[in-house]
Amino acid sequence: MSTNSPIKVLFLGSPNSGKTTLINGFIGKDVLPESMWRSTRIRTYIGGADNNSDCVFLFDVDSTIPKRIDAKNFIDYSSYELDDKHPVNNNIESKMTAVIPTRHILSDYDICLIDTVGFGVNCFDDKETIKAIDDADVVVIIYDASRFGGFTNDELLFLKEHMFSNDGSFPIERIIVVPNKIDKV
Repeated sequence: MSTNSPIKVLFLGSPNSGKTTLINGFIGKDVLPESMWRSTRIRTYIGGADNNSDCVFLFDVDSTIPKRIDAKNFIDYSSYELDDKHPVNNNIESKMTAVIPTRHILSDYDICLIDTVGFGVNCFDDKETIKAIDDADVVVIIYDASRFGGFTNDELLFLKEHMFSNDGSFPIERIIVVPNKIDKV
């Protein structure tokens, strides 16, 4: 971890495990898509501002010039309906990154929160999530404890391959595991 840049805390889990809900809780307002029927489709960095901002900056992989979007419109733009077929192709949203320059409860510690698409939607989104893991300083793994009381087999396979592999796994001391929706068990 570099002392010259913010500490990047990445939230990792299957779609609808509660990553975005937890991040919105840290921010203190709903700036990310949060719903039982919607899921995030754009990796989003939150932090790095002295005050709250009402804008979001979208970066396309092919451009260094961001597109500015109103925060109110970002929720619809950055999410998809879970009932919809999420495209199993290299869609434009999978290649985008959003930055929300706003304060949150951890801002004083120079921490940047990162919301991800998660894993298990399609192989292209999984690749983008893996890239985000490689860029993270800390990973918060969230799982929906109400579904099966623990991780699903698919979740365990992904984590084993990309977090706990024999060839350069993510440092265990920088992983936090959070069971979510425990009140529904």
